[in-house]
Amino acid sequence: MKRILTYITSPTRNSSKSARKTTFSVAPSLLIHHFFVPLLLCCLLAIPAEAQRKKKKQPAPNPIEVARTMMLTGDYPATIEYISTELTAQKKLRRPTCNVDSLEFLIDTLRIAEANIRSTQRIVFVDSIILHKKEAIERLSLHPEMGKIYTAKMLKNILNISFSGMGETAYLNALGDNAYLSVKSKSGKHVISRSIRSGSQWSNPEMLKISEQDDAEQDYPFLLSDGVSMYYAAQGGTGLGGWDIYVTRYDNEDKTFLKPQNLGMPFNSEANDYMYFIDESTNTGYFLTDRRLSNDSVCLYTFIPNTSHTTFPAETDFKTLYHAAHIHSIVATQKGQEQRIEEWRKQYANTHKLSENQTYIRFIITNDVVYTNMDEFKSQEAQQIAQQLVPLYTSLR
Repeated sequence: MKRILTYITSPTRNSSKSARKTTFSVAPSLLIHHFFVPLLLCCLLAIPAEAQRKKKKQPAPNPIEVARTMMLTGDYPATIEYISTELTAQKKLRRPTCNVDSLEFLIDTLRIAEANIRSTQRIVFVDSIILHKKEAIERLSLHPEMGKIYTAKMLKNILNISFSGMGETAYLNALGDNAYLSVKSKSGKHVISRSIRSGSQWSNPEMLKISEQDDAEQDYPFLLSDGVSMYYAAQGGTGLGGWDIYVTRYDNEDKTFLKPQNLGMPFNSEANDYMYFIDESTNTGYFLTDRRLSNDSVCLYTFIPNTSHTTFPAETDFKTLYHAAHIHSIVATQKGQEQRIEEWRKQYANTHKLSENQTYIRFIITNDVVYTNMDEFKSQEAQQIAQQLVPLYTSLR
């Protein structure tokens, strides 16, 4: 079947003045080829152009969300550079595409975090164990010469004193005459307090004066054997987030504790970091944290304490610092520290071997004279009295 097409043509020089009508027949296949195929090609070519127009209409990504995504990679310097560039661009717009104040707050927070990460202490970790939070305190153990850590409720029963509003933990020194715990103050905040033994009686807890920590919640005290350096945790104030670990020292002249210092990373983080103590007899440090864990679990880290504040070399790349600050790998902290770890293991093993066969007790005679052995007493009567004190001392441990 053919289709009849008629064209009206204009007159030519050799034709009549009137227009001519030309009629001819065309097969349907030729009709499709000459008319519909070009039309179809035009439509197909128009689709990508239309898609590009639609793509251009999509809103630009929010700079705040982009910055937060970059921050999760741990590359803080690159994130700060991105935010700085974006802030300059946003301030030039009549209608900023994001909240500029939020962007400025984020960059300030990142700069503080970057500074904290760059000052991370170089710590050698030797072990870690995940515990249930309620059982963690019971698993903490110290050499008898270092004192004893209790739950606050347990120590209250031992001291047989009456008070309310206890914190979580308490510390009893090696001599058994000073106890440190957290007690609720009139303002409703928990404050580190001390109870002193006089004879067989214990005083009511007296709140310690720690400079510039009046508005913070305080708990988890631990006192070094020097009787001066105290570690504890506080929530609120200028911490990194949650509970943070601090150290303060007692000023004998003013009878107050000096301004506390935040231990910084890796001991503190955005999570809760609280129980910190050092067993000087084995040169072993411990601290508890719930970072990257559920609310009911905590991780007990074991580390080798530094004799001084030790940081990473200035040329250390930021990614390494970031991982060290967040304790991403215990093995990574041990690289190049094999000899130090071996020395620590020997000291730890020897101390525990001795403690299995000896009962450690110190008898303070004067400020300069301390007996650690019964044979040091000059008279038999003094030895007998000392022997009677040993079981009493052991019962307090």
